[in-house]
Amino acid sequence: MTILNNVYLNEVVWLAEQGIPVHPIPLGQKFTNQKGWQVAPILTEEEVKAYLPDWEKHNYGLGIRTGFPLTGGGFLGVIDVDPHAGELTPEVRAELHQALLSLGLSPTVPNVITGRCDDSCHYYIHFSDIGSVNKAALKLSESKHKNTDGKPYWIIELLGKGKQVVSPPTIHPKTGLSYRRVSHNIMDAPAELLKRLTEQQVHTQGAQAKHTDPIIDSLANDQVLASMKEALSFINPNCDYPLWRDVLWAIRDHQIHAGKEIAKEWSKQSQEKFDENAFESTWESFDPNGGIHAATLYHHAQSQGWKGETYHSTALKNVTVPSDDQRPCFRVFDNNIEYEGQKLTAGVWFFDIKPGESPTTHHLYICSPIHVEAVTCDLEERNFGRLLRFKNTLGIWHTWAMPMDLLAGSGDELRAILLSMGVGISLKQKNLLMNYLQQVTPKRRMRCALQIGWAGNVFILPDSTISDTTNTEVIFQSGQRPQEEYTVGGTLEGWQENVAALAQGNPLFVLGLCAAFAGPLLEKCHAESGGIHFYGDSSTGKTTLVEAACSVWGGKNYKRSWRATSNGMEGAAMMFNDTLLALDEISECAPQEVGNIIYSLGNGVGKQRASRTGLARAIARWRCSVISSGELTTVATIEQSNIRVKAGQAVRLIDIPVQMAYGAWDNLHGFETGNQFSDHLKAQSALHHGHAGRAFLESLIKDKSDFNHALNKLVALPQFSGNSSEGQIKRVARRFALLALAGESATVYGITKWQAGEALNAAVATFNTWKSLRGDTSTEYQQTINQLTSFIERHGDSRFAPKIETSSITIRDRAGWWEDEPVSGERVYLFTSSGLREALTGLDFQRALKNLRDAKILKLTDTSNKAVSKKIGKQTHRVYPICLQNQDD
Repeated sequence: MTILNNVYLNEVVWLAEQGIPVHPIPLGQKFTNQKGWQVAPILTEEEVKAYLPDWEKHNYGLGIRTGFPLTGGGFLGVIDVDPHAGELTPEVRAELHQALLSLGLSPTVPNVITGRCDDSCHYYIHFSDIGSVNKAALKLSESKHKNTDGKPYWIIELLGKGKQVVSPPTIHPKTGLSYRRVSHNIMDAPAELLKRLTEQQVHTQGAQAKHTDPIIDSLANDQVLASMKEALSFINPNCDYPLWRDVLWAIRDHQIHAGKEIAKEWSKQSQEKFDENAFESTWESFDPNGGIHAATLYHHAQSQGWKGETYHSTALKNVTVPSDDQRPCFRVFDNNIEYEGQKLTAGVWFFDIKPGESPTTHHLYICSPIHVEAVTCDLEERNFGRLLRFKNTLGIWHTWAMPMDLLAGSGDELRAILLSMGVGISLKQKNLLMNYLQQVTPKRRMRCALQIGWAGNVFILPDSTISDTTNTEVIFQSGQRPQEEYTVGGTLEGWQENVAALAQGNPLFVLGLCAAFAGPLLEKCHAESGGIHFYGDSSTGKTTLVEAACSVWGGKNYKRSWRATSNGMEGAAMMFNDTLLALDEISECAPQEVGNIIYSLGNGVGKQRASRTGLARAIARWRCSVISSGELTTVATIEQSNIRVKAGQAVRLIDIPVQMAYGAWDNLHGFETGNQFSDHLKAQSALHHGHAGRAFLESLIKDKSDFNHALNKLVALPQFSGNSSEGQIKRVARRFALLALAGESATVYGITKWQAGEALNAAVATFNTWKSLRGDTSTEYQQTINQLTSFIERHGDSRFAPKIETSSITIRDRAGWWEDEPVSGERVYLFTSSGLREALTGLDFQRALKNLRDAKILKLTDTSNKAVSKKIGKQTHRVYPICLQNQDD
């Protein structure tokens, strides 16, 4: 065993002997990812030794829990000395040492020196009374000297119950240095420390008794309770973990005696998710400096429609104007305050001081209230940002994950986004706004995702994260204005009764909804982007089919127009990654762009572009299910620009005719006309939207089925496999099978309320319609014949001369000759090699020759594709004999 492993073993065993709870910390981190660590059983010495090989194998660090009983009696607290500026200057270090001595602690003999720097250390303290360590964290002292960001150079805190402390020999993630054990002596709490704790308790009680905040004084406790309970009633307790946790912490931050019981009763309403241990550990893990405050509850409630008066922030916490020795610094006031006879408007303020013999102070208004709640970054610790919580012009709180790169340059783009979201900004202090957003670095950390859709085992939406775990917190971060596509309105039950129920008996309607549910399955089935295109006459219900499909994910702003270039479509595809891209009216797009867009969507990869520095930017990538509409097919639209349609385009976006009994409908469900039915569906889709997609994801993320295997089983059904071995038919069959799988899955999850088989039957029926219109031949096969036929019809005698020697016709740009068979009278065109290649421009020449031979149009004497020799006049030419009348019908 190495020296390091000896240290590891000795440390773990010593901690267990003292009765100190220990748990592993992943390499490169300072916090455990172990679920329920706050209430996990305390490991015995034998149990720790059993876990040790696995912890060493993964290079785990060690964490301990404070506030628990020690083996010899009493309770453990840890004094944390935390320098905010790395190594301290002699003057500041002397100040720190004096502060430690005033607490009865030796500045030179701590228990642990952290890996950050020699001035960063821990003291293990034995308290006889649980009351001394019953609070998670208590600040005991701080430096009078401040950094440029206004923070003190060092802070001394007492860490009590519910806190994690890193233990040796953990490697510090930033410095790469080990935490070092200096002493194993757990000292009794010094008298000086106990005196300080008593003084702070008396001071806190006195401050609470003498609270002079006029807002607090005007509020009776029952008013605060009523406001909190009313706001809480608007939040579904069956929400995802990050929202549930934030609500619990926000209730705790109210510091109301009944808060815990209120939070527990609310949580218990979600019988499926409530867990007593998880509740207790989450409640106890609240960090007052973690970025979650009482205001968070009201922000979430307002986002769900609550219109009540918000009692929070300065109404519950007295945010004060800084003293002279705290300046320069920023302060955020959620409400107007009085200061030196002046009214300071709610917002972000900068408080400055001009030094000199007679220092002068001044303060500058920057913007309306913006709180920096958390630091964000992706899994690779790139794409850093800040989670902002702000009040808009209407007084409603919102959140937005701001990329830090928006602070680069002049910041005009950032200010434009904030202004559009309702933030008021002082144009005179716009640079101070940039400084404020960059300097504030809260302790709370969050993982961000730059794209909607799957991010590992979680699904990212602009306003929420859907996960099957209870401790995943990921937020969507974008340099654009908050997205308005994925909105929620009405209820799921309303959507089921007034939208999904009316799809029964209407195969095209069912198929459209299946396309909406198919997006999240693309990754699980290893499928490429693609979908369906409804075409037909005007006013037949095509747009209604698209809007009804959109209601699975969002409201009126969800649908997109074809009016875009292929470059613009990349951004749209990324916005609807792993969901549904809905495009209405293909005629609004330039025909020459349609083919490029279809290929781009199917490939799922954008163009390579350079950054301002000339380096390659990250390539845009996406997967999305597509639904489209228009009066013409995609093929006909592309051909309007005299561009040859490629076979791959026709199978990526499948043309489906809208020609049912009543346009798009077979069953009007009691309505007199198709138009009435369409109008009703449009209204209901606008009223009830966004719920079905989220409910589908919540069930899908818990479903551990092998969806690719399920898709292969569907493709193998006779309805999809049939007798055809043609590649393009197989690709289209797989797409229809995928739509069927999505619809049947939504039915199994209880979302559509359809009978089993409804989605499958609709997919099979529409697949058969597509096959009947297309024929049994492949698109490329038929295209070869059509292109050759068109060439002969367009050029005829102008490019072909009769083979007979007596002909006096002069031919320019000769493509070949023609002759009539003496027996059958069939005309045979004798193409030169260059002439035939011209006729088949854009096609693979050898594959085209094979298609022509298979169609019995190309008359060759052997099995090769070589031209045959023909004597024409006095010369012998190598030609390709083409007889269109020989086509195998």
